[in-house]
Amino acid sequence: MTRWGDPKVALLLALAIVLSVAGLWAALRVIAPAPVPLALVSVTLRIEATGWNVSYAATSTNNTVLSFLLEAATAHDFAVQYQYSELLGASRVTFINGIRDGVGGLFWLYWVNGVYGPVGADRYILADGDAVLWRHTSPPLET
Repeated sequence: MTRWGDPKVALLLALAIVLSVAGLWAALRVIAPAPVPLALVSVTLRIEATGWNVSYAATSTNNTVLSFLLEAATAHDFAVQYQYSELLGASRVTFINGIRDGVGGLFWLYWVNGVYGPVGADRYILADGDAVLWRHTSPPLET
């Protein structure tokens, strides 16, 4: 029978704790979103849904599709909800202005300069002059 007061057991326990903390730190570094470079960009935004549309244009340092959408929500006083998906490794918008994602087979999807968003809205970094479109629609057949 081992005893907790045994120096070997204490050393093994300390080593296990250090390795666990190091593993957790490494895992968090992997899941953490990539840093977004701070840049001033001029972007236009259009949101389209049945019975509700809004346009917004600004020069901003909110240079991801998601952060610019949140800025527009503040400027035009509408609600946005999103959630992080570990499976996708990115955030997905689930609600804009009372319109929920998935209702009637329609989802909140975005395009930048006419190209369907290839990554989560928090991962797409906007460039100066980009035009973003959010639409509550069915997913495209080919992406």
